[in-house]
Amino acid sequence: MTKKNKKVDPGIEFDNSVDKEIFKLRNKQSKCMHAGCNAFAISSHSISRAISLGEIAKDGILLTPKSERKYPDKKYFIGDIGYKDASTFMGFCEDHDKKLFHELDRHSIQTYMDIVTQLYRSISYNYSIDSVYLIAQIRVLERLMETHENVVMNAMHKNHSMLSRLENLQTRLSDLMQKDKVKQEVQDPFSVNRIQASNIGIYYKKLNFQVPIAINTKYMYRLSNEEFELFVINIPYKDCTDFLVMFDLEYSKYFHSFLEYIFSSDINILNYIERVIVSSENWWLKPEILEHHSDLKKRIIQEDLYFLIGNEKYYDISIFDELRLSLISDDPKFDQEREKLTLLPEREPFEKRKKEIQQKMAATTLRLFED
Repeated sequence: MTKKNKKVDPGIEFDNSVDKEIFKLRNKQSKCMHAGCNAFAISSHSISRAISLGEIAKDGILLTPKSERKYPDKKYFIGDIGYKDASTFMGFCEDHDKKLFHELDRHSIQTYMDIVTQLYRSISYNYSIDSVYLIAQIRVLERLMETHENVVMNAMHKNHSMLSRLENLQTRLSDLMQKDKVKQEVQDPFSVNRIQASNIGIYYKKLNFQVPIAINTKYMYRLSNEEFELFVINIPYKDCTDFLVMFDLEYSKYFHSFLEYIFSSDINILNYIERVIVSSENWWLKPEILEHHSDLKKRIIQEDLYFLIGNEKYYDISIFDELRLSLISDDPKFDQEREKLTLLPEREPFEKRKKEIQQKMAATTLRLFED
């Protein structure tokens, strides 16, 4: 029998270090994330339920990516979720949830404080969600410990490093929220705002129309032995939208030209949002958007979600048809945008695509764990 570790909580002792690690993560999840608060967390929203999610819901329902595990396959599909459950996480106690995010639940972004507070809210969501994934992964990796100890320990180290980066960003954003200068109003929210503070890079723009999808997601990037993230947040309101992107300023050279292109026009932002839909899982969409598409178009979009098509800046199918029409003109430079409204691209058969991506993912995962 494995030697027991020392008690880490009165009345609790563990047979192995994995159980101890999971207990620490779960205990942290159950407490309020606000520094110095030990009250129990409630189910918080990372996107305002009152003035955002409720505005795009139909009869209280939104659409979101879901997965269904059926051995040996995993099926992705777009399903219903109640807007009261969308974007939720165990993050803050009831008192701090109200105090910290009161203004964000009353109006769209107006001040730099609103920007920082929303980013703090979004990072907290990502930390909570990733902690849940990590707990599940630890259990899977535990089974490989005896035969592949080095691989398992390396994988756990990478996951903990990611959580540490998120926690560090949380702290920096929390510190920024204490500074008076962030209380100033954003002078021109409908222009591109480039913000640098506490070694954090932020791009922000308010759109004067509703993009009917809420997004709170992050993309992982890897360069040599370094890992870093790009965070994307889209918040729709009744008649406008707040679009934000955040990254660690240390990696700005990798994102600068890319983000300059994305934020250079409203149609580029819309194109990127459509790309996010088929390359991430944390979004909540107005149901009517897909209801108006043909069955074939919906099937292609749903299959593309399964393959999580990269995080480039462009998607070859129009998802927001009416909105796209309102943003383009008869200028020839928009020919490609008009084609997306009527033409559907050809895809390889689903099973062939699935086999190819499974082989690619297996090779990538093994390489990442062994590096």
